[in-house]
Amino acid sequence: IMSIRSLIVLVFSAAMVFSCSDKGDSAKVNGKEKAEKTEQKTEAKQQQEKKIAEEPKKQAEKTKPVDVAKSAEKTEEKTTTTEVAEVKKGTLMFFMNPNGGPCIAQDKIINSIADKLEKKVDIVYMKTTDPMSRMAYNSYGVRMLPSIIILDTNGDVYKTFNPGIQSEEALLSGVDF
Repeated sequence: IMSIRSLIVLVFSAAMVFSCSDKGDSAKVNGKEKAEKTEQKTEAKQQQEKKIAEEPKKQAEKTKPVDVAKSAEKTEEKTTTTEVAEVKKGTLMFFMNPNGGPCIAQDKIINSIADKLEKKVDIVYMKTTDPMSRMAYNSYGVRMLPSIIILDTNGDVYKTFNPGIQSEEALLSGVDF
C-alpha cells in the first residue's frame, strides 16, 4: 500500500518524464507547465483532504428512525399511527492502531458499553492501517494513540479526550449532549 505522499511523488515523476521532449532534453521543459501541474496536484490533494475531514461530519448527520407507532399501540390498541420521529446522533471517533496493546484495551472498553454509546453516538474507527483514515489524524491533530474525539449532532468537536485509555464512566459522561 502506497502512502498518498508516495503516490504524489510517483505521479509528479511520471509527469516530468512526459513533459520532456522526445529527444530526452529535460532542460527544455517549460517552467510554466511545471508550475501549473504542481498547482493542480496541490489542489487535488487539498480537495481529497477536505473530503476526508468531512467524512465524520457526514456520519454525524445520519439519523436513526424511532418507531413512535409501537409505543402508541401499547397504550391504545386502536391507534394506527405510523409517524416516525428522527433522532440525530453524535459521533465517537476512535483513533487507533489495531495492533497496539492500549488501543486493543480501549476497544474492549468501547465494545463493552457499545449498546449504551450507540443510543447517543455512532462509533467510527479511524485506524492507522487505513490510508484514508490517516488523513483524518492530521485534520483533528491526533498525534498519540489511543485517542477519542466526540462530535456533536452538528458534526462539530464536542469533546476531545486526552490520549490514553478512557474508562467506561468517562466515555459515557463524554456523550451527554
